[in-house]
This record gives sequence, C-alpha cells and structure tokens, in this order.
Amino acid sequence: MSLVCIQVGQCGNQVGQAFLNCIHEDAKRANERGKSLYAQTSLQRFFRPFSTQEYNTPCARAVLVDTESKAVQQMYRHVHKHSSWSYPESKDESFIKHGSGNNWALGYYTNGPTMLPHVMENVRREVERCDCLEGFITFMSGAGGTGSGLGSLVSEALRDEYTRKYRMSQLIWPHMSSRDVIIQDYNLIFTLASLYRSSDGILTIQNDHVHSICSRVLGLKDFSLPDMNQVIYNYILMNG
Repeated sequence: MSLVCIQVGQCGNQVGQAFLNCIHEDAKRANERGKSLYAQTSLQRFFRPFSTQEYNTPCARAVLVDTESKAVQQMYRHVHKHSSWSYPESKDESFIKHGSGNNWALGYYTNGPTMLPHVMENVRREVERCDCLEGFITFMSGAGGTGSGLGSLVSEALRDEYTRKYRMSQLIWPHMSSRDVIIQDYNLIFTLASLYRSSDGILTIQNDHVHSICSRVLGLKDFSLPDMNQVIYNYILMNG
C-alpha cells in the first residue's frame, strides 16, 4: 500500500521534507537492527525506485507545489545535498512570478485554477507508479495564501478525482499570540471549511504549542525552523 505526499506552499514543503527524511532515516536504522521487513514496508509506502539510472537512491512518492519556482528548486537542492533520497523530477511544472500574498482567496480563486491542471498531472504520474494506492497526505499551512488557498483547492480536486482513496490533511495552525499575518484568522476559517468537506481526516498542529515544546520541554533557548519541524514530524508520526 502506497501513500503519495503532496507538499503545498513554503511551510508544507518544509514540513513534508522533514517528515519524509524522518521516515527514510527510521527505515535505515531499522534495517541496521535487523528489522528488514519493517524497513522495506516503510520505505515502499513512501518511496519508490528512481525512474532513471542516474541516481541510485529511493525516490519519494511526493508532489511539490508552490507558486514560486525558487522555493521548490531550493527544496530539490537541499534534499539532493543533505539526504540519501531524492524527489521525483517534475515534467509538468507551472509557476507564477508572484506568491499568493498571504491571501486565501488569491491562492484559491486566482493562482489555483492556473496551477491545478499541472499539479494534478504530477499527482497522476505518481499514482500510476503505485502498485496499490492507499491514499494521500497533504502538508499545508493555514496562515499563508498558497498553503491555505491552493492547498484547499488541491484537496478538493483529490476528493473529486480519487473519491475512494483515503485523504488526510496535515494543517499547521498559525501563531495565535503574535498574529504574523493580519488576515490569518480568515485564511484559517476558509481552509478548515474546505478541508472539512474534502478530507477524511485533518491533523492540526499549533505553532504556539510547537514553540512551547521547544522552549519549555526541550529547553532550547534559540531554536530554529529545523528544531520546530522535528517536533512537528514526530507529532505526525505518533498521531498520523
């Protein structure tokens, strides 16, 4: 049974990459401890052999989505340099020269329809490489415009196209104490309303709680995004 990960927006791509890296490292350690069956099952669920002979590394069953090419290309380079697995080579890409301005409506109604056909074509390619597709995991944020707006549209398209497959949305809850984005409450409400109709499960992670865990539980005074992502993907693994 295979799962296809769909990473939407800057936050969704960062968390999705950290999650897949954790899955790969866990399988690697399990194989070293003699748990080869567990390692093989775990890898086959989220990874596949690379389609060309150029790279002899597992390839993630994933689709990277963003309105700006810079964010996606940075993710490709980071994984290629620091990880022992790869992302699939996208042959059907569409980028917009500007982002979604932290606006759900801009991501859903303006940028979304332009990018959706290309996104779903890449999803179709990954689905066809699965022997037995179990479902999808979508990584996205509820604060910005691309993750929330375009992520909502992609989730609805998955519901319409793959009705009988399981669809889980992993939603990063915005900071409620600092209000980094002035209209984030509206973005979040619209996102939840859409995901409620299109997802079989919604796993929410609050940024405020992640901050609290890093500072109070882990005792980190100056923590970074990788530290926060580590807390997030461990939470996903325990509750997903």
